[in-house]
Amino acid sequence: MSDIKQYNVLHVEDNLPLADAMNEMFQYVQPNRWIIKNVTSLASALEILRMYYFDLIIVDLNIVGSQGVDTLRTLRPIIKDTAMVVSNGANGEAIERECTQLGAVGFFSKSTPIDAKTFV
Repeated sequence: MSDIKQYNVLHVEDNLPLADAMNEMFQYVQPNRWIIKNVTSLASALEILRMYYFDLIIVDLNIVGSQGVDTLRTLRPIIKDTAMVVSNGANGEAIERECTQLGAVGFFSKSTPIDAKTFV
């Protein structure tokens, strides 16, 4: 029997029902593969990032303590090369482009339905 590689994910999201739904989606598609830690503010994210390593960070641009791409500007120096996916309530190419320039490897709008198997 082979061991399943697990991935540590930090989900920075202040909408708790949405965070719970995302966690369930990850577990549904690939059970036992994801160890997900949720935080609801920039301050909490910064604190936990100084203590633990994460394979992936999913971050909402508008959270307690930060708004817009400033959220990424604050996180990037701390997370360095860690993969980061951005979620946002608004959709738009300009925001996506700026997030990509700041090192995001993915972007999704909360207003667009997500195919769980494609996302995970």
